[in-house]
Amino acid sequence: KPKTGKTGAHAAVKPKTGKTGAHAAVKPKTGKTGANAALNAKPIHPGNIVFVDEQGETVEPAAEVPESIRFAKNKDGRLEPVVRVVATTIGDQRTIREYGEEGNLLRSTVQFRH
Repeated sequence: KPKTGKTGAHAAVKPKTGKTGAHAAVKPKTGKTGANAALNAKPIHPGNIVFVDEQGETVEPAAEVPESIRFAKNKDGRLEPVVRVVATTIGDQRTIREYGEEGNLLRSTVQFRH
């Protein structure tokens, strides 16, 4: 028996990547290729994101904003920099719209207060 502390079907699996658990023997990806690589390629962000709400406007450096806010997929499925985020509130509903460099709507989110 191997001295891995594992039992059952995974007892003989040796980690190859330094990972443990179910993904221990899974080879790390070395990069995407083909059409998926083009769809998921991160473009260069122009630098700032303008946030607008009822309080006014604030400008944040894109590098200080989480990547999930910095980029959104456009209608073609390609990542595009978000440069403007507008939040409006009406009653218990808050709508957040995120726009690209050309003013195109990239993503919108509606939130409800309970």
